[in-house]
Amino acid sequence: PKIGGPKKVDIQKIVDLKPDLVVAVKEENDKEQILSLMERVPVFVFDINTIGDSFDMLDCLGAIFNRSEVSARWIKSIQEKVAHYKPGRLAQNTLYMIWKKPWMAAGKSTFIGSMMQLAGFDNMISGRYPEIDEKEMSRAEIILLATEPYHFKASDRAELQAKYPDKEIVIIDGEMFTWYGTHMLQAIDYFAHL
Repeated sequence: PKIGGPKKVDIQKIVDLKPDLVVAVKEENDKEQILSLMERVPVFVFDINTIGDSFDMLDCLGAIFNRSEVSARWIKSIQEKVAHYKPGRLAQNTLYMIWKKPWMAAGKSTFIGSMMQLAGFDNMISGRYPEIDEKEMSRAEIILLATEPYHFKASDRAELQAKYPDKEIVIIDGEMFTWYGTHMLQAIDYFAHL
C-alpha cells in the first residue's frame, strides 16, 4: 500500500497496517511525523552518515529480525568488495550537486561524502548540504550532477558546461552514492566503471 513519500507519510495509513515495526532514517524522514508515529507504533530510527553506519544498520536489522547470520554475510560481502576496490587517480576538488534553485551540494559529513571518498573523489565541500555559489563551482575540477534527490538532466549539464567549459561535468546515478546497505555491492561495481 502507498503511504506517502519519505518527507510526508500518511500516519493513519501506517497505523491501519498494524506494523510490528516501522524503520525510519533520520535524514530522510520528517522528525515531527516520526515522533507522532512513535506514539502509536514501534519505530526504529537509523542515522546513516558513513559507510560504517551502514554496516551498523545491517547488523542491527539482523538482530531485530533474528537474522544476524544473514546480515553478517551481507556485511562481509560488502566489506570484502570495499577492501578490494581501488579507485584510479583521486579526483581533486569535486562537487556533488544534489539540488538546483538553489544550487546545493553534498558535503563531507554525509553518507554521500563517504561514498565519494570510496569512489575516489575528493569532496571539496565541508559540512552536510550547503547552498553553493558560482565561486565554489568555479573552483571545482569535476562537477557531479546526481539523479536524486533532484533529477539532473542533460539540459542541466549543458547549461553548466556552457558556463564552465573547462570543467568535467558528469551526470551520475544518485542511487549509487545514496542507497546504503546491500545496495553498496552494486555501487562499487558502478564506481569501477565511472
